[in-house]
Amino acid sequence: MQLVEKHTINRQHKFWKECDYLALQSKHLYNAANYTQRQYFFAEGKYYNSIDIYHQTKNHEAYRYLPTKVSKQIVRRVSEAWKGWKAALKDWSKYPGKYLGKPKIPKYKHKEHGRNTVIYPSDALSKPLLKKGIVKLSQSNIEFSSKAANINQVRIVPRLNCYVIEVVYTVPDVDKKQSQYAAGVDLGLTNLMAVTSNRPGLKPLLVNGRPLK
Repeated sequence: MQLVEKHTINRQHKFWKECDYLALQSKHLYNAANYTQRQYFFAEGKYYNSIDIYHQTKNHEAYRYLPTKVSKQIVRRVSEAWKGWKAALKDWSKYPGKYLGKPKIPKYKHKEHGRNTVIYPSDALSKPLLKKGIVKLSQSNIEFSSKAANINQVRIVPRLNCYVIEVVYTVPDVDKKQSQYAAGVDLGLTNLMAVTSNRPGLKPLLVNGRPLK
């Protein structure tokens, strides 16, 4: 199962400016990839898959401002947004009552104020530092201690007045123990309840309800 460790970066934090810069570049790339996707859709009525849109945007200026592995994640998000729109459109055609209106194609992030999530997959983190319990994002000055192991990705997520760095990691699933024993409760009038169980050696319990009257 996956868990998330969160680190809040407010405006006074030493990593604020860098987080803001990265989220801004992520927005530029998202909009560039979305523009490419929209133009193709308007012209052909189709949309690119994640591989095609990567090849359409890999030489774009915005692509080079971030580590390649990070840029790929952002472009993939655009492809996922269009897949989600197509699925919503199909569902809307069958069950229009579930929606306030026809689903619209994915929009651009705001030109000036828009920011976008930045995703660092595990191979975009410093492996030597990870062994020391330190997360360092590739081609950046952002590094911090973490208790997480088996990290899948690290995300810089824009919030209203801060950024949240999310460390997504995997832990083993906890096996739910199946018990052969059961308990039964019978609510009464004089007695508040009677509790019985099929567990050997456990005596039935009567809870007196008179003191509560």
